[in-house]
Amino acid sequence: MPDTAPWVIVETKPHCEERVERGLRQHGYRVYLPRYRRLLTPHGSGRRDATAMRPLFSRIVFCQDWRGWPRASVTGVFGLMRMTGGNTAKLPDSDIFVIMTRERAGEFDDVQFVVGTSRMVVRDDIASGDSVEF
Repeated sequence: MPDTAPWVIVETKPHCEERVERGLRQHGYRVYLPRYRRLLTPHGSGRRDATAMRPLFSRIVFCQDWRGWPRASVTGVFGLMRMTGGNTAKLPDSDIFVIMTRERAGEFDDVQFVVGTSRMVVRDDIASGDSVEF
């Protein structure tokens, strides 16, 4: 597998990002599904808050296109994102690396851990409706 193969943007059906990621991996592809940490507050008394990893982009999975598209179908795939003119949208390794680096640094997480404790707090530096840059 060459290191310089471009990444394609795979569009998924709603809520199928993880299923598509698994399916493409099973077909031998290098796949990346960026995630962020979200705080879940369960209903009921005596239940603790928990964190869960959620897809960062709704209905999108990145796949390194070094073998061409699989001949067998992958459950949950809607298709490949296309640009104006019908060409497949492609990203270089450097763009994927930027997203990976920011994900690993926790920049997209809704939850931040208090240093020296196991306590979690919800981010308050971004409000609904704010503009953000990726």
